[in-house]
Amino acid sequence: MTEPAGGSGAPDSGAPDQGGRASGGRRGPRTPRTPRMRVRRQRSVQESLGSIVLGFQVIIVGLAALVAFGLHKLPPLVALGGGAVATILLLATIPLLRYRAGFVIGWVLQVALLATALLVPQMLIVAVLFGGMWAFCMIRGSRIDRDNKALAAARAAEDDTLEP
Repeated sequence: MTEPAGGSGAPDSGAPDQGGRASGGRRGPRTPRTPRMRVRRQRSVQESLGSIVLGFQVIIVGLAALVAFGLHKLPPLVALGGGAVATILLLATIPLLRYRAGFVIGWVLQVALLATALLVPQMLIVAVLFGGMWAFCMIRGSRIDRDNKALAAARAAEDDTLEP
């Protein structure tokens, strides 16, 4: 007779291991656990678009700091330190977009990015592109969210009238 793959010599009953304490005592049979389904919070379109813009902006600002350092446009501490601070602030703003303050901080960061064009003129291109994307996403996302809310309210009202 061959031994099962587990190597214990006992036939496998197909039941899950009961587990036990170090002293060898057994607990009662385990009830199967139902997996907990984590319900994700519904994000607004404005929040989703804002996080996408800020996420890409993190990459570009980090690379722009390296370019400013490599071209000797700024002292190393200012170029790399300022780039690191800006990158950290952008990253920290992404989870804050669930609150109204996150959008205000996002606007402040866009203005700050525009101000970096005073130190490195080429940043004007980056600031205008990302500022334009940010403005478009905030305006359009807000409009879509407002339309979605009105549509949901209309559907809820329609469902209330259909019930006997």
